[in-house]
Amino acid sequence: MPSAPSLFTKHDFILMALLALSCFLVVLFSTVRQENYHARSDSFGTLLTSQSIIQHGTIKLDAYGSFDALKAQYPYQLISHNHHAYYYFPIGTSLLAVPFVALANLCSKDMLNQSQDWAMQGWLAALTVCLLGILAYSLARFRLNSFPSALFASLFVLGTSLASTCGTAIWSFNGELVFMLIALHCLLALSDGHANRTMLSLLLGLSLFIAYLCRPTALIFVVGCMALLILTNRASAWRTLAVICACFLVFAAYSVFEYGTVVPSFYKLSRLSTTKTFSTALLGNLLSPSRGLLVFSPFFLVILVAGFFHLRRNSNLLILLFAYGWLLMQIIAVSRFPHWWGGALLWGTALDRHGARHSACWHSHGRPHARQTKGSVLGIAASHRNCFRGNTYRTGALQHGYTQVELLSQRRPESEIHL
Repeated sequence: MPSAPSLFTKHDFILMALLALSCFLVVLFSTVRQENYHARSDSFGTLLTSQSIIQHGTIKLDAYGSFDALKAQYPYQLISHNHHAYYYFPIGTSLLAVPFVALANLCSKDMLNQSQDWAMQGWLAALTVCLLGILAYSLARFRLNSFPSALFASLFVLGTSLASTCGTAIWSFNGELVFMLIALHCLLALSDGHANRTMLSLLLGLSLFIAYLCRPTALIFVVGCMALLILTNRASAWRTLAVICACFLVFAAYSVFEYGTVVPSFYKLSRLSTTKTFSTALLGNLLSPSRGLLVFSPFFLVILVAGFFHLRRNSNLLILLFAYGWLLMQIIAVSRFPHWWGGALLWGTALDRHGARHSACWHSHGRPHARQTKGSVLGIAASHRNCFRGNTYRTGALQHGYTQVELLSQRRPESEIHL
């Protein structure tokens, strides 16, 4: 995890340790251990794929039963291709989980057992939130002092619905979030003129590709990062692009070998082709009581206003354009999914994470000073009202989202809403 020279002190490591422990325990003993339907959702099958890689050297799940038998246990998470069973969702999280599942297997745990799979997901989800807390603190320390950084990181993780979403299971965006934050560390280190630019570029390229591998909508972030690098640091941009292209070629070659297509079906851009529900989806993603950005993350209004004042001062124009362009494209892309009401854009995580990026972008040049610190604390305070509110989304509100979105779109026939 790159950092500015002489950035961390003993005091910083103590704060990071306390923050990590707090995040881990809060998630482990509150959200993660709740018996809810998320264990049987998209993430169910992630760890079984990891186990198949370990035990059989393949992502095919044929060794665990016939496709029809597996479908009874995994009703929509699996697909059949050339008479083989595969996990439908992105492969990145399964690859990242391989070491942990290998350790679980050594302890006689079987991911085909639903209760053991769910328990393992709980530990890994708590670990993810712990890592996010550490990374958020480290990211903030590029521009802020210790206390504001600790406050920012704790509220970024626990004061939004990030913990109560990432903390429920091993979703595809858990790994995406971690590697996006690592990528932002690299970007800030490069903007600070870090001496080891070659290694930072390589790490940035690898982080961007892994984020994409975990969740293909991260491609928006990848394109934005590359555009920013080309405009600000062309030499690093070419090195980063070379790493991304090399990794993608390996991924494409394996996909052709396994599926006969350049990328697996979940990664295809054709999934964004629908426009029939775009206006309904946009309205729902912004204002729906079950998933609305402005409902679950109202502090974004503070972020938008703060960014406007930075633009008036011609401060960090490229960084701000990158941040707001990424946010806008994310909203548009997800609103084009036919199942936009599903997990395509979990506002509690997908856009709360943008808050960290925005804060990092605001302070992307210059060292900390009082005005920056006060501004950051003000932005953090706006998110405090959201503390422990994310469970509303993850434990019940989405189940009633059909009625809520229909109320927002009363003049649209039900067939258009695809609920």
